[in-house]
Amino acid sequence: MSFCEGVSVCPRCGGMRASASTQVSRDLREQHRPTQPVMGAFETALPFLSVPNQSVRITSDDIRAALRSQRTAVSHMRRPLDLAEVRRIIECSDRTPENNQQLMDFIIKKCPNAEIRESLKEGFQSLVILPLVHMYKFLLEKLKEKEELGNTFDIIFVAHGEIDSFMFPANCLMPLPSIRDVVLYSPWNCVINADVAYGVATGSMQPHHRRFFCTSPQCCPYPDDDHQPTNLPNHWNLMSEAGGSRIPRIRLSPFREPKDAAWNDFVFLQDNLGEPGRNRVLVPFSRQGWMGSFDKIPFEIVTLVLSAVLEAFGCRATVHLAACLIGSEGAAVNEAELKRQYEYTQDNTMMGSSEERLRKRHNGLYKFFKDMFG
Repeated sequence: MSFCEGVSVCPRCGGMRASASTQVSRDLREQHRPTQPVMGAFETALPFLSVPNQSVRITSDDIRAALRSQRTAVSHMRRPLDLAEVRRIIECSDRTPENNQQLMDFIIKKCPNAEIRESLKEGFQSLVILPLVHMYKFLLEKLKEKEELGNTFDIIFVAHGEIDSFMFPANCLMPLPSIRDVVLYSPWNCVINADVAYGVATGSMQPHHRRFFCTSPQCCPYPDDDHQPTNLPNHWNLMSEAGGSRIPRIRLSPFREPKDAAWNDFVFLQDNLGEPGRNRVLVPFSRQGWMGSFDKIPFEIVTLVLSAVLEAFGCRATVHLAACLIGSEGAAVNEAELKRQYEYTQDNTMMGSSEERLRKRHNGLYKFFKDMFG
């Protein structure tokens, strides 16, 4: 048969159409053609999707709907949380594992330093994030009960401290505007005594109260004059002014158990000092408190988590650290760089305080620091 055989042309429009005999032949072929499943429409039950004792009939529309639902759920998990959602998750008493992961991701992304951020994603250090969140949530709930304190206050961390060789920009301790400033009191490589810790907690100590001396005068190889700083600024070490200058990592570790169990929790200094308007909260790191499960915590993680929780609750705080800042064993720090940043003291140097005005009035609080620092 030629190409045109069985095909007629319409004299009106020139269109081609099959003749009647050709159309019958085509219909017969269609009737005897084996049935093929149409791609995209499954009209038989799929055994791997079946439910026991129940027939399942699934179509491409069902599959597409399920995939859309899954993509929506994954997209929702990856979508950045807003502050209202963060606060809701923090306040939830029975958070799901997904909620916890969302919260950790939110906080880690707030870290401005890429190296620290990666260590939080991959290392054990991230394990401390959720306990810190719980502690800060409890703290803010207590603060909210004291309506006269408002939303701006001072938080004083009291702990054993040491520095290591890892250096990073000082402003990483203030990752969000919710932390107004971070104040360090001890020079680098220096220990403090109970007088200093008490003065930091109460806000009574000033730079001109500082006194320096040797911790082991009987066996120290350095003369007493070597323990007197020669380049000490007449102000505290403020991270807001340090900016991008590099500082060593500070690791905080807990005290031994206080003799008075009341000091395991937060201490609202307004209640203890009896002076109105003192928006100062003491957070002791003790073995029996919230930190008991951890040996050492990097201070930058402490302030990172605090900044995120403060932001979610619409609060701001200035952070004060009452801790020794001696070099950890084996740490190779750049003494010259730390001298330029603030001051670096000779080994075996202790900072004390000549300020005694409030110390005599509040013996209970002072005794707590004597128990801690010896």
